[in-house]
Amino acid sequence: MVHLEGLSEGLLKIYDAAYSKDGWSDAMEACRRATSATHTLYYAVGTNDAITFSAKGCSPTLAPYKKSFEEYNHRFARPGNTGYDDVGLAFMQNSEVGAPIMDTDIWTLDWLENRPELQHNIEHFGIFRKMYINTSHDPLINAGIHFWYDTSHHSILGPDISTAAALGPHLAKAFDIARWAHGLRRKHQAVLSVLDRIELGVCVADGQGRIILSNAQAKDIFSESDGVWCDMSDMLATSNPELTSSIRVAVQDIAQTARGENDRNSVEFSIARKGFGSPLLLIVSPLRDADMELERNLHGCLITIVDTERPADLRLDAFGTAYHFTPMEKKAAGLLVIGLTTPEIGEELGVATSTAQTHVKSVFHKTRSSNRVNFVWRAVQFSPQIS
Repeated sequence: MVHLEGLSEGLLKIYDAAYSKDGWSDAMEACRRATSATHTLYYAVGTNDAITFSAKGCSPTLAPYKKSFEEYNHRFARPGNTGYDDVGLAFMQNSEVGAPIMDTDIWTLDWLENRPELQHNIEHFGIFRKMYINTSHDPLINAGIHFWYDTSHHSILGPDISTAAALGPHLAKAFDIARWAHGLRRKHQAVLSVLDRIELGVCVADGQGRIILSNAQAKDIFSESDGVWCDMSDMLATSNPELTSSIRVAVQDIAQTARGENDRNSVEFSIARKGFGSPLLLIVSPLRDADMELERNLHGCLITIVDTERPADLRLDAFGTAYHFTPMEKKAAGLLVIGLTTPEIGEELGVATSTAQTHVKSVFHKTRSSNRVNFVWRAVQFSPQIS
């Protein structure tokens, strides 16, 4: 059983946080209440020098414990001190994204009760049990949320675990959005005010699926009527009626998520174009305009369109270095981004199709990408395309 009221509030606050850099404390408080936790803590940090993104936030309940945190870090977070935090963080980073992990999935309760770290937590924070959620698909980002429970919780109840499981995929998607928006803010201090400087098609749909805002790149894509465009009702359309219907259903479902009425967190589409052109990649994510930069009480969708026929500077060399691509894998990655098929990649590289397939599988594996859309989105996140 899921705490539905808490889930609804949590979704709203999570997507507020994704777009508003000051929203993580409210999001953590909503997650804390939804799961009956004593405290919640969120963090994200790059594990490679090429990754500069970081974020953190906690429920207001942790505010009085700043000195206790400093003491904890001094005693237990020093290099070479192993056995609890380092093992737990490594376990969580390699766990399924969005799935709750109990402390007892990592250690036995008897072992935990004898740890000095846990004794410190009980004494200073009243914390006894922990639940974790990994929120990053990216192997170079260590990100997650901790749900901490006080000494009255010898076990964490099923409904609280179920609610955390429902929130988990949304926390992961919100992290993806926040990381992308962070790259834009670093140069321009705002996301929506610089849409025309983003070398991707970006548009915003309202709750009914109408496109209410598009940047110049999206308008160029729509004007060609090749792949995806806006119809007379300002709704997305394609040459395939079934695909058009699927996109519109997805947009409305995702808008419901932004209103806290649904639990679908994102949808990705590959859209064919005329002739032998490379497909457009379309990503639909929830958007709640927390800062009212667009329209009061907007609950809609952010739609990102990647036109692989118009490749921008994605810093693929640095991207490949960060993810430990071989020289041939870097070349294959560049060809993947511009939409070449595996046989075409093999032809360009002068290798057999089977060898090209090996390179493609390897770059997908190294970046934890399940398909081409995931892979291109990972590259975009690494280097937001801003002119």
